[in-house]
Amino acid sequence: MQLFNRLFSGVFLVTFIISFSNSQDYRKFWHDGKLEWTDFQPTLAGENASELRYTMGFNPERKVLGDTIVRRLVAYVFINRMVSSVNPQYRNSQHLRYNQVVFDILESYRRKLQNELDRARTPAEVNDALQMIHQAAESEILRFRNESRGGHNLQATEMWESVVALQIENSNFDAPAITKTNFSLGTILGAGKSFLAGSLGNHFSVPLSMVFGFEFFWKKTSFMINGGMGTSCFKETYTGKTLWTKGEKATLTTFSFSLGHELFSSPKWRITPFAGLELHEISELGDKDNPADKRMTSWRYNAGVYADYRFWKFLFLQPNSFYGRREFSEMGIRTRFYVSQADFYPDLKGFASHFSIGFYMILSGVKVR
Repeated sequence: MQLFNRLFSGVFLVTFIISFSNSQDYRKFWHDGKLEWTDFQPTLAGENASELRYTMGFNPERKVLGDTIVRRLVAYVFINRMVSSVNPQYRNSQHLRYNQVVFDILESYRRKLQNELDRARTPAEVNDALQMIHQAAESEILRFRNESRGGHNLQATEMWESVVALQIENSNFDAPAITKTNFSLGTILGAGKSFLAGSLGNHFSVPLSMVFGFEFFWKKTSFMINGGMGTSCFKETYTGKTLWTKGEKATLTTFSFSLGHELFSSPKWRITPFAGLELHEISELGDKDNPADKRMTSWRYNAGVYADYRFWKFLFLQPNSFYGRREFSEMGIRTRFYVSQADFYPDLKGFASHFSIGFYMILSGVKVR
């Protein structure tokens, strides 16, 4: 009985798969190949030689092109094999060529629709584009039908073949050509290590710290706001203007404003040197009952370089109802190295070398050409 149930389930599954596959055969897209008479039902009678029934529309799509994930609306046109029909007495090569020209006209307008979808900013513009392109396609097909007398005028059909083939050739594209806007916004989060030298390094050390930052781009120039925070303790007692005892815990906080300019860029890498001002602050750890009251600050210059490794890019072209903005973003890993000076007191100062690594994201607007 168990064997019978398994056999019955297997037969049912195979039957379902075959039926489902056959149910999809009613659609034929232009990229599936040239039309054949098997794409028509031999049910037409009267004076008309053939009727090609089609559907035009669009669907949202997520597609990976190289290292870029593209989200956009994709136009489609397909003929319906179940309701496209031919009069058996006109089932010849001449009338098949006529229907192929109709199919080619539809493909040329599908590409025009795709072009409009990539530029539309709102759902209303999308619907208007579909209606406009659909009406234009209908008008051109009607004009072709009249000039070729429904396929009976072979000379007119041949002329239209050449014209439509040229239209398709001139609109052969897969993805839209885009340019990024001049302004971009970025953010970064990661971890870093600071190495202190001079009298500051003799008294204080810093383990791994959290780093964060924001970046504002104008073309290849960037303005950066970066910060970092790490907790450590004094290695030696300092008895200067502020008393710090050996083993006392403290926090080193950095905050900087820097200006950078892209020096090198490739599909995977970007290298940017920068320079600016940086705040170093050492403060004691406090709590609710004993708030921190010891603090030392120093404003000095910094200079360094960072390298971005891009591993994902995102292009979002789908219209939305809120602000209609098309976006390009990239994510990757940023390594950052720079040197700064800390001068708290004449006997407590030195240089600090900072190295960090983290994840970054940059968001830009795009224009579709």
